[in-house]
Amino acid sequence: MYATAVVFMRPRWRRAVARGTRVVYLFMPETATERTWWIVVSVLAGIGEEITWRGVQTTLLVTLTGSYGTAALVSAISFALAHFLQGWKTSVLIVLFALGFQGLAWLAGSLYVAMLVHVAYDITAGFSYGHFARELGYRVEESPARSIAPSGA
Repeated sequence: MYATAVVFMRPRWRRAVARGTRVVYLFMPETATERTWWIVVSVLAGIGEEITWRGVQTTLLVTLTGSYGTAALVSAISFALAHFLQGWKTSVLIVLFALGFQGLAWLAGSLYVAMLVHVAYDITAGFSYGHFARELGYRVEESPARSIAPSGA
């Protein structure tokens, strides 16, 4: 799943940076400190989101609906809505990612594999955005996020 997701998303990440999409600045660590924090946030997000959506929420929804498939779909849609800041097109893709993570958890009988793939994907995405920004000359100083970043960031 990791390899498929990265191969599928990499051209989209590059296009978003090439277009100068402002929101991508939020996902592109620039300095060594930012890259360290990106890894920390990716680990926390991968673990926390998998516990929340694939673990707790899906289990509760199975109890409420009596159907694992329905629970997985509702949980995936909920996960995409939580990521709506990234745009509606990305949110549609996130439904598919969430179902993939749910499938990993179901196949493994545990959340650990989904957590690992999620963390690896998030780290790769951030570092890829940063790589494309350097390669394509993305102007971070023009980003609205730069004006709210603490000095020295």
